[in-house]
Amino acid sequence: MNTIDIEEIPEAVRSHKITKKQGAKLIWQDIYTKPQHYGLIQFTEDQKSDFLLTIYKNFEGLFDKFTPGLIPFRAFVAGCISQYKMQFLRRQSEQKSANKTLGAYLKYTMEEEFEKYNITVAEENKEKQIESSRTFSDIITKISKTGDDKRRKLAELTSLVLTMKACNEIDDKIIDSVCEFTGINRELLLKTIQELKEVSAKKAENYKLLVKRRNNAYFYHRKYLHEMLTAEPTEARYEEAQRRYKNQTEKWNRKNEQLSCHSSAPSNKDIAEITGLKTRTVSYYINHAKNSAARLRIRKMYENECSSEPQILEQEQSPE
Repeated sequence: MNTIDIEEIPEAVRSHKITKKQGAKLIWQDIYTKPQHYGLIQFTEDQKSDFLLTIYKNFEGLFDKFTPGLIPFRAFVAGCISQYKMQFLRRQSEQKSANKTLGAYLKYTMEEEFEKYNITVAEENKEKQIESSRTFSDIITKISKTGDDKRRKLAELTSLVLTMKACNEIDDKIIDSVCEFTGINRELLLKTIQELKEVSAKKAENYKLLVKRRNNAYFYHRKYLHEMLTAEPTEARYEEAQRRYKNQTEKWNRKNEQLSCHSSAPSNKDIAEITGLKTRTVSYYINHAKNSAARLRIRKMYENECSSEPQILEQEQSPE
């Protein structure tokens, strides 16, 4: 099969010179190698790979939607890509927002719990080390006799879990606030945070290695694709290139999926091993933080709307 220009792909599919699947692969290749024609020049390599993996299943359907003679095929594909790109960026934005459990959720949750229990960090304590002696075990095993005790314990453990989850983002002020709020030993908390930072550093190194392997798989994916496109289906080297192309494509897809799920933040399991909690329990406290943050935002939005109503009424009643 000889190399086919992007504008010749629809006719090649209609005349059965190539299959729709082969045509979809050619579209993929053109988009990846010439992103400037499809409005993807600002995408990083990771974004471009994730985007193409997400929309690849739609490529075969483009041949049924395209009407020859109206516009060039590349322009038609670019228009479709523009729509897919908006959906992709919206989902990516939502995912990015959801992944901000760390700093944002910690801030909202701490504000809410501090307000509930009237906890403040005194100005005179900012320059001195907070004296506290509780361990994780002390808080976890504490018997809650009343509803207030249960809520307090929930708030304390939620704050500790989020502090550990956000170990790479927090500062001394937050650490002091958490120690003041929970009574946890400051040296113990600092040691724990340092251990989790080391775990995060290892994950960052693994991420770089994964990117290198993904890029290597993509190089061979393209290499064997080129061999397939320049060989006749009856040639022996075509079958060998097809086998290797399939193998490398699967590897490339797997690496991209692993990269899309990768996070340098400590896992719930990492936190569970350090604190003595169960992994599912750590997840519970993180979800509690998300719900608390959502409730706090809604409450603040409602309070802002209510506080603005009198001003609106005064303006409406004003003779001017």
